[in-house]
Amino acid sequence: ADGAEPFDQVLVPVSREEIELSGAYRFGNPGESIILGGSISRDVLELRSNPEITFGDFDLRDPLPGAQPLDMQRQLRPYAATRVALHFGTRRFRYVDYTGLDDLRHTQLTALGLFAGVTVGKSLNIFSTDRAPNEGDFFTRGHLSLTHPLGLSLIHASGTVEARHNEAWRDILADADIAFYGRTSLLASHTLFIRATTSGGWETHLPYQLVLGGRAGIRSLEEDRFPGGRMLRFVFEDRIMLPWPRETADLGITLFSDLGRIWAGDVPYGVTTGWKAALGFGLRIGLPRNTRNIWRTDIAFPVDGGSPIFRVTLELNKLRDGFFTDDVARSRRFNVGPETFFY
Repeated sequence: ADGAEPFDQVLVPVSREEIELSGAYRFGNPGESIILGGSISRDVLELRSNPEITFGDFDLRDPLPGAQPLDMQRQLRPYAATRVALHFGTRRFRYVDYTGLDDLRHTQLTALGLFAGVTVGKSLNIFSTDRAPNEGDFFTRGHLSLTHPLGLSLIHASGTVEARHNEAWRDILADADIAFYGRTSLLASHTLFIRATTSGGWETHLPYQLVLGGRAGIRSLEEDRFPGGRMLRFVFEDRIMLPWPRETADLGITLFSDLGRIWAGDVPYGVTTGWKAALGFGLRIGLPRNTRNIWRTDIAFPVDGGSPIFRVTLELNKLRDGFFTDDVARSRRFNVGPETFFY
């Protein structure tokens, strides 16, 4: 709730069961191909108990006082759905080796080019259950990404939108990213990484809430700070590779800055903030040498005052895994699209 109410958190035990069977066929060669696929899925969501509140201690919980906010009521409706979907996509890629792109010294094969895909589907009124009413909706999802070299540098842009229609458009979820890897032969040990992210949800009928803080947000803020429905965030990093110890490990340092803000939207307990920023530094550690998995230790200082936060994480900003917003991904109704079969 983060200041919107006297309590700190609202806990809603939710059970979600998902079963999915998907298949696809690719036409063409790996670099220039078309994919046609299909899937059938069963999705059931039900509430296990009434909402409870905490004041920071999750072992001490009390019933939610008063009536549930309307935004919460809209998101806490049990449902069941059996869906069939068609997936169509195309890619136009060429593959180039890049060293130290997401890591320090590891060489990865990187796809340069365009990918576009769309999913359309329909809910079927079959396999009813007494735990939740069946949905009857049409749904669609689209994904687009582009990766392009700029000399020694690289720019990547991607976006995903999904929605469903049942009397009106609902569960509209969108996120988009632009990432830039800046490199020059004059400073071969440096990589300037810049990422801009925006995401949002509209008319959500599934538990959904973004947060501005956390390891994937403004790193000087705690994980649950500043909830909302729409978000804009920027990451700036100077990733510097150190020349030692070459025989046993990869080691680098990072200077970084985070900048972002959030809007309340139509989610429970959402807030609208001004710009929040952090400055920090840290280590990037790869064990053993030439590994593609990088550990980070970061210290982030809030620009507007307050105590710094120390974090130990795996590298999150990776082109290899695709850029996405975790808060949006966990609330998606549809987990499979054409990009699932291409990456």
